[in-house]
Amino acid sequence: MKMTWKTVICLVLIALVAGVSEGQRRRGGGGGGGGGSNLPPAMRGEGNQAGRRDRAEAMRAFPVAQMWAEASLGMELDDEKVAQLKPIFVEAYKLKQGLLKEAREEDTWAYAKAQLQKADRELWPKVSKVLSRRERRNLERTVRQR
Repeated sequence: MKMTWKTVICLVLIALVAGVSEGQRRRGGGGGGGGGSNLPPAMRGEGNQAGRRDRAEAMRAFPVAQMWAEASLGMELDDEKVAQLKPIFVEAYKLKQGLLKEAREEDTWAYAKAQLQKADRELWPKVSKVLSRRERRNLERTVRQR
């Protein structure tokens, strides 16, 4: 069987087109929903980036659990001071959990972040009534570094 140049060129072009379409199919390109372009923005990873940032900042705004762990485990405080600090931190922890629950339900992360920052500012004077100035500075420095 004798092939002409036209036949050879046609066979090469057919092979190239088949190879390109096979590569696109493997990568998920082209039609058929493989690329995810028909998903809602929240599932694509696009959309409200400011909302996600507010949520992340709200989650770290008031590190009351870390503060309690450092005060009760990381510092060398006597049992009396730890006992005095416990109800302060329990109250603060419950406040944080309540604000985060509300923010999840109503999607009010910016408000929750502001309220948690306010709670953080209000907690330090209460802690200062129990701890010495040096102990408070050590606690604050340790918590802020993490």
